[in-house]
Amino acid sequence: MRRPRLLVIGTSKDPHVDAVIRHFGGDGFFRLDVDRFPREIRLTLRPKRGAKPQVIAEEPRATHDLSEVKAVWFRRIGSLSIDPGIRNDAHRSFAFGEAEALLFGLAHVLEGATWVSPFDATRRASSKPFQLQQALSCGLLIPQTVITNSPKRARSFLEDKDAPIFKTIHSPSIKYEDRRALVFSQRVDAESLRRLDQLRFAPGIFQEYVDKSYELRITLVGEKLFPVAIDSQECPEGAVDWRAAPRDALKYHSVSLPQNFRVRLEKFISRLDLRYAAIDVIVTPKDEHVFLEVNPHGAWLWLEQLLDLPISASVANLLSRYAGR
Repeated sequence: MRRPRLLVIGTSKDPHVDAVIRHFGGDGFFRLDVDRFPREIRLTLRPKRGAKPQVIAEEPRATHDLSEVKAVWFRRIGSLSIDPGIRNDAHRSFAFGEAEALLFGLAHVLEGATWVSPFDATRRASSKPFQLQQALSCGLLIPQTVITNSPKRARSFLEDKDAPIFKTIHSPSIKYEDRRALVFSQRVDAESLRRLDQLRFAPGIFQEYVDKSYELRITLVGEKLFPVAIDSQECPEGAVDWRAAPRDALKYHSVSLPQNFRVRLEKFISRLDLRYAAIDVIVTPKDEHVFLEVNPHGAWLWLEQLLDLPISASVANLLSRYAGR
């Protein structure tokens, strides 16, 4: 039976996980691919009096005792794999809930390990209302914002704003049976105002439009920050939301952060208890830094490849340090 000191929670097709584990060089870790659980991977948790709980993970070709894990990289949850033989929707939903509950239980059973980042911290930090309020309390600038499902409140907020912004609270993705649609940040135009009564069916975020000189994607790894400037205003598709533009249509370059902004950002990161994050910031023509949002599981690989940044190696080194490898 293998006894790894490092646990990686992600999905089998995530290139970010592939990029990091290449730096580990050999054994000593277990990759828990969520999209293989519970169909291919068996998890067993056994509480013990006066001792650590026993945690066993079984694959077709190997068994892993996770009781001595010292570090956990919580890359992301992804979609669980429910056996296709379960065809009844109610039964599939039940099986999914039970499997998810066991998987989430690892976060608290393995609480003696160092998590990158702590499971509960990532869930709390994923809340946009929470992160915006915390940003303000740490001295960061944010756009004027209202989050509501009240058409009346939204109209009151929007009436004196010049082409404000609408964005989603939870996810920019809408899944249909045959496709997936993305809802990027967008201007609130006359047609949107005419349809504002539909807001009562699902809340959203409204913000003032902040003029941009360029944008920042700041990747946090432990105590290191990798700030990258994105020249979003040079590409019409990315002027409002750079994610809407093809990545190869944008220009990127590494930059340094002003000390006063960096101090406030580090205070914010500490408040959220994050050891990894991707942070989006606007830099205005007046050189003000305006916080937009933080993603505890955000992507970085394309920036590493374009600018030769050692982000994957930094993640691997951080995990190895926590695991005592």
